[in-house]
Amino acid sequence: MYCLAQGWWALHKFYSRSSGLSRYLPPTAVLSRKTLSAFLRRYSSVYIKPDAEHTGTGNIRAWKKNGRYSFVKVKGKKRESSSVEGLYYPKRRQQRSNEGSCI
Repeated sequence: MYCLAQGWWALHKFYSRSSGLSRYLPPTAVLSRKTLSAFLRRYSSVYIKPDAEHTGTGNIRAWKKNGRYSFVKVKGKKRESSSVEGLYYPKRRQQRSNEGSCI
């Protein structure tokens, strides 16, 4: 019997061990300025998910278009920034009590 750790990142790591499931999982990393920047260079948009939520609450979509960075919370107001830091730091202030977000 396996005991699943609660948290998005723990679940992703658990399911990644299954050869039958791992190919269906999206690329995922622990949120940092470096990973956020790398994902936005590689993908047109990314989703940032709080580690402690599994219902979509607190999810943020971020993207870069015409040299500007934008993000919006699920059912939230769109915000823009001219840098990755502008996306990263407001996100970190919002989640100080919820470390370990994933992208």
